[in-house]
Amino acid sequence: STQSTWEPSLHQKDFLADEAKDEFDRDLEYLSNLNINTVRMYRGDPEKNHDRAMQLLAEKGIYLLLDLTSAEQSIHSHNTYYEYPMLERAKRMVDTFGKYENLLGFIVGNEVAMTIEETKAMPFVKALIRDVKAYIRCSGARPILVGYANADVEMVRDNITDFLNCNDELESVDFYGVNLYSWCSSPGEDTSGGEQQYKLWSQTRLKDFNKPAFFTEFGCFAPFPSHDRPFDMVPFIFGKEMTQQMSGGVAFEYSEAAAQHAGLVVISKDGTTVTTTPGYANLADQYGAVVPDDTT
Repeated sequence: STQSTWEPSLHQKDFLADEAKDEFDRDLEYLSNLNINTVRMYRGDPEKNHDRAMQLLAEKGIYLLLDLTSAEQSIHSHNTYYEYPMLERAKRMVDTFGKYENLLGFIVGNEVAMTIEETKAMPFVKALIRDVKAYIRCSGARPILVGYANADVEMVRDNITDFLNCNDELESVDFYGVNLYSWCSSPGEDTSGGEQQYKLWSQTRLKDFNKPAFFTEFGCFAPFPSHDRPFDMVPFIFGKEMTQQMSGGVAFEYSEAAAQHAGLVVISKDGTTVTTTPGYANLADQYGAVVPDDTT
C-alpha cells in the first residue's frame, strides 16, 4: 500500500538533486516522522545526479513516485500535441531514475483532462505511455510501472479510466491514480464517510478495474482550516475492505505551493525553519495507527 505525502514546496525545483541536499536533509526527518513509505515528486531533472537522496530515502524505507514530464515538456489539455522532445525527455528520465530500486513508478500525466472537450488530449497521453513502456523494455532497464493521475471529475473520470486501461498491456497503464478531494467529513462528526466512499470506489467506479489503483492525491480542504485537517479518511483508505480494491494514497501536501494553503509544514522564506501544523500531527497519528492487512 502507498502510505505517503507529496513534496515539494516549489513545483519546478528538483529536491532530489545533489545541489538541493540542504533542503532535502532539512525535510527528510519530517517526512520520515510522518510514517510514510512513499513520496510523490512532481519534478525531476534528468541531467542531475540523485544518488545521495535516493539512497537516503531507501535507508528510510521510502519509495519514490515520480512525475515523468515537466512544465515545459508535457501534454496539455489546451495545447494538444505530442512531439519528439517530450519522448526524448521521458527517455532521459528513465535512464536517470530507472536504476534506483526504490523508484516505485512514473506518472505520465496529471489531471490532463477535466472537461469533455479536454479529453481530446488523452490519445496523446496514451501514446506517451505506450512509447515510455516500449523504451523501458528495449533499454534493458528493470521493469518499471507507468501510470496516470486522473482528476476526480465525474463527467470524464470513468471514461478516462477505461480508455487508459483498454487494449493490450503494451499501451495501457500499469497503475491508475485518482486525485481525490471529495472525501470530507464535517467538524464534530464521528465518521469520514468511509462506507460511502468504499462503495463508490470498490463497487462502482473501479469494480471491474484489473490494475493497481490508489489515490495519487488526497486530503479534504473544506470545511476545516487548511492547516488543521484531521485526515480521518486514512483508516478507511487502509482498511481491510478498501484495500481489496485500492492500494493506499498520497496525502497532499508536505509543504505549501504557491496559491495553495494545504501544507503539512510551513517553511520560512529563507528556507531555514520548518514549522509543523496540526494537520502534520494528525496525519502522522493516522498513518502510525495503520496496520497493513495481508502484507506479502
